[in-house]
Amino acid sequence: METIKINDSQLSYRDTPWDKRSFGVDTREIMSVEYQNENDLAQLITEFEKILNAETLIYFRQDSNDQIAKKVLLSHGYYIAEASLLIKLTKVKNVDFSKIYRNNLEIDDKINEEDIKQLQDIAYNSFNYSRFHEDPFLDIEKCRARYSNWILDLVAQGKEVYVYRQNDEVISFQFYSVENNKVDLILGGSKEGYGMMTLYFFSTLMTDLQNKGIKKMDTMISASNLGILNTYISFGYTVQKSFFDYHKIVK
Repeated sequence: METIKINDSQLSYRDTPWDKRSFGVDTREIMSVEYQNENDLAQLITEFEKILNAETLIYFRQDSNDQIAKKVLLSHGYYIAEASLLIKLTKVKNVDFSKIYRNNLEIDDKINEEDIKQLQDIAYNSFNYSRFHEDPFLDIEKCRARYSNWILDLVAQGKEVYVYRQNDEVISFQFYSVENNKVDLILGGSKEGYGMMTLYFFSTLMTDLQNKGIKKMDTMISASNLGILNTYISFGYTVQKSFFDYHKIVK
């Protein structure tokens, strides 16, 4: 991660070669900005763009209520591609998931090569909401490919996973990470036509994590994905913060 500093303000960013692989142009994510005033933020954005030497897709998730950032970014040609929500379940041990949805599915925490191909197929065909899918200026097929490729990246990184199968066919999955008894739900979904199974799958996997001593769970979801938002709310998750995802394609 690289950092640009102006006075007492700073902007941190990173190259994202995994996204370049899908979109065919350079990609960079602004990870954070800390600014003292509007002028400093404007200078940070200007200096950041000066280092770009090829067509680049920039994306940046920031508090949706940050009015200064909104003003500066929009005036510099950025646009809002997605609104997202950070949601959390903070008292996992107090939830009886079985009273919400049936939680007796046989799930597995191991996957094989054939599973990976099926996971990629689900990620490509079943997802319609994300910071990329909702950007009207990006090729939707490349956005779908990006999520298919993400499956391979998560497997390579050794992320934890749950899968539910019927007759050797993957129906639902969830990648996640664990740190200090807290779970970050990274990427999950169900095969087309099996949306209702998501409810029972989530109930089962969250019960398993509860039994392993997990105390908190959180995830980031698109505000447009009302179906999955209502699913999480039904399990007791609450919205903690809202974000806008700002994009700009620099030629």
